[in-house]
Amino acid sequence: MPLAAVSLVVVLTDLFASDVFTRIIVQMTINLILVVGLYIFVGNSGLVSFGHLGFVAIGAYTTGLLTIAPDFKAFNLQPPGFLERIQLPFWQAAPIAVAVAACVALVVGAPIVRLNAFACGIALLAFLIIVRVVSVNWSNMTGGLASMSGVPTDVTPLRALLGVGIAMAVAFVFQESRIGRRLRASREDEHAAAAIGVHVNRERLIAFVVSAGVVALGGAFFAHFVGIFSPDDFYLRTTFLILAMLVVGGRESLAGAVVGTLAITLVSEGLLRLENGLDVGGLSIKPPSGTQETGLGVFLLVALVLRPNGIMAGREFWPRRVRPPAQDAPENRPAAAAAPS
Repeated sequence: MPLAAVSLVVVLTDLFASDVFTRIIVQMTINLILVVGLYIFVGNSGLVSFGHLGFVAIGAYTTGLLTIAPDFKAFNLQPPGFLERIQLPFWQAAPIAVAVAACVALVVGAPIVRLNAFACGIALLAFLIIVRVVSVNWSNMTGGLASMSGVPTDVTPLRALLGVGIAMAVAFVFQESRIGRRLRASREDEHAAAAIGVHVNRERLIAFVVSAGVVALGGAFFAHFVGIFSPDDFYLRTTFLILAMLVVGGRESLAGAVVGTLAITLVSEGLLRLENGLDVGGLSIKPPSGTQETGLGVFLLVALVLRPNGIMAGREFWPRRVRPPAQDAPENRPAAAAAPS
């Protein structure tokens, strides 16, 4: 149901909308990929991550290096020889970017998922800072603060919709899998889950790697949407925006990721239009600069006060399957016949 609604909006946008509205919708779908990817780890494990934008950066820079024309790379970046000569289409470069991010997540995540929720969040924030420092200073690979440019801008609304479909399919399959169910059990009570045989750290690591791959896919789409980007595009401002989308919608359900993305996008774009000025009945209304950020902050505060568990509060658009109790469970066994006196 959520994917059908998003698909309808994207298809109508591709057919009838103006260029400005099309860019808004494509940016929203890319944000939705990032939020869904973040949900795979945060929503199912209960841990907080401030570092997933690091994997978005890895996805963006990797696909950029693989798709920029060799002559342009030789003039602007000077990467190692084999990277300078290679040029792949997006559909080949994106899976490589996902694989690179997943490998980094496997190495980084192995020690981090053993930490408690607070320490995990701080450790992943440190990872984000490391990625930013590397991307700023490794200028022959990333362009540094001068930005990476020359990436083909070939992301259309329908191609972005395909990315959303892949992300949501991965998230749904994961949350309905045995791994996802065991991970959610550890989210509710880590010690009880471990006591019944759940390998908590292993399940968290699997979710972390899958989540990193999905957000890296979003980074690849972002790179091919904007065509030019810098390390600032993958830092704190975007980190808190993506987290806000997940928290406002409800971090414990896939539907919450979708609803939160739509809600924040609508409010943010509405406030931006208001900040740029409106004409109402011949009267020009132009609020002061910063209205968008202030209004968005007020919206987040009100939403969290009124709905502390998010708009969806853990609910999905579809009924969750409930497995019937096993036939040999003690409560289902017929009472033993009373012994004759």
